[in-house]
Amino acid sequence: MENTTKITIEDLAVKLNGEMWTKGDLKRIYLDRGYNTKKMSTKTYVEETSEGNFNVKCFVECPSQDYNWCKSQAEIVIENVDQEIAEALVTEYFYVVNEETNQAIDDCQTVKPIADLYVGGGLYLREGFAKNFIKREDIEGFKVMSISRSDYEALEVEPVVALVVEEKVIRKILATPTIQNMENPIYGVNTKINHDRFGVGTIIAESEEHVEIEFVEGVKKLLKRFSKLSKID
Repeated sequence: MENTTKITIEDLAVKLNGEMWTKGDLKRIYLDRGYNTKKMSTKTYVEETSEGNFNVKCFVECPSQDYNWCKSQAEIVIENVDQEIAEALVTEYFYVVNEETNQAIDDCQTVKPIADLYVGGGLYLREGFAKNFIKREDIEGFKVMSISRSDYEALEVEPVVALVVEEKVIRKILATPTIQNMENPIYGVNTKINHDRFGVGTIIAESEEHVEIEFVEGVKKLLKRFSKLSKID
């Protein structure tokens, strides 16, 4: 994977929740990916090349399966980790928008606010993917626009449910929230919850307006009245 943003391998290890290993000039990130059972073992790691890029290596061993099967499983892990790295390195997302109606559309042709888009669900890592979607689906009135990663991530902590796109400047509009959670009794430290985008998490802190939740990919600070959460019993 080409390291276009020139992120260090140490920073990448944090983003991938991996374990750094260093020996002389050799650096690796060991990852817990694939299956590890009594009958099957998976060894996955990322190496940094002399050019500063990242190569994913995966080795699957399973005595009950032949070499080609093990190789195919390793290729799946490598493909998934490459996708993780691509998302970790991206600085700009692309999406399909209708400027007349100020609406975005996901890859299932569902119209929604951009805050509800996610990678692989209407939010693309590469501009070409978004353009191909428009061409493939023959969508009229929509065009490809971009949003910086920092602006997109800010949508998770700001009361935004609609966007007006003017050229490449995104202006935020406050609107009535889809879910009111100010008096929702699900909140409380150590409460297990599910988030539409981040998945399962645990509440670690809260204030009158915000709630901090620890997810697998890290801690997120969300506004209570706009958080789409459901309690896990």
